[in-house]
Amino acid sequence: MLQKSSSAHWITISPRGDVRLSSLLGANFQDGERIELLLNKKGTILVLRPAPTGLRFRMERPKGKKTQAKRVCCRALAEKLKELGISLPTRFRAEWNDELQLWVGRRQ
Repeated sequence: MLQKSSSAHWITISPRGDVRLSSLLGANFQDGERIELLLNKKGTILVLRPAPTGLRFRMERPKGKKTQAKRVCCRALAEKLKELGISLPTRFRAEWNDELQLWVGRRQ
């Protein structure tokens, strides 16, 4: 089971393909912003980068809570992770890469 941590930049992928960004990470993106998700061949690294025709973020709106968490749906990502033998849900700890100017997540 995944443990909650509000002090890190997390990307969590559910079995249905919901890709959720923690509040800390989600605060770096605007509601409606479009992104592209890139996964390496082993399924250990996930990159988020802006893309004009990419997936569109939606704000998470839990009952009675204000949050900066964001969500997109990418069933293809969930299917690829399953094909690689990775059990879902899974999550990636993301860090900003200054050189590449994008977020890089490493699977935990």
